[in-house]
Amino acid sequence: MKAYEIMNGMIDTLDIFLESEQNEGDKENYEFVMEFLKEELQSKSSNIIKYIRNVSLEVEVLSQEEDRLEKLRKQKEKKVNSLKKYLTDILLNLDKNKIETELGNLGLRKSVSVAIDNLDLIPKKYIQKKIELVPDKRLLSEILKQGKNIKGVHLENKYSLQIR
Repeated sequence: MKAYEIMNGMIDTLDIFLESEQNEGDKENYEFVMEFLKEELQSKSSNIIKYIRNVSLEVEVLSQEEDRLEKLRKQKEKKVNSLKKYLTDILLNLDKNKIETELGNLGLRKSVSVAIDNLDLIPKKYIQKKIELVPDKRLLSEILKQGKNIKGVHLENKYSLQIR
């Protein structure tokens, strides 16, 4: 039985009991069915908790694996850049722009880029401003809790499931 089916069963059982004569037999049947449904709900909830814990552990393992793979990727990128610099230095020292091999060709292409030595020394007219608008949620919350209305925002009740 699914959790929502158990919940619907509890509602239906209550409706049936309320529409009955509510004599001793009806009350015993109601309590028996409700007890059964409560045990089913506890069992279902227990299984859901187990599943949540298993998936949470998988998430933790995946997160650790992401960190490990990111470190490995950065090491490999550093190695590739080091080898490229090594080959660039060789070509520059040999005063060659190109070397052809059976696996591929190496070639140098000259480019120009701007290197920033000290940002503070650059005149302000050459600096672009980047402005990011971010609402102050804490301040908005305080004002809304005082009963004041602010267009574009509202308080929302949220629930966080605690599993211990």
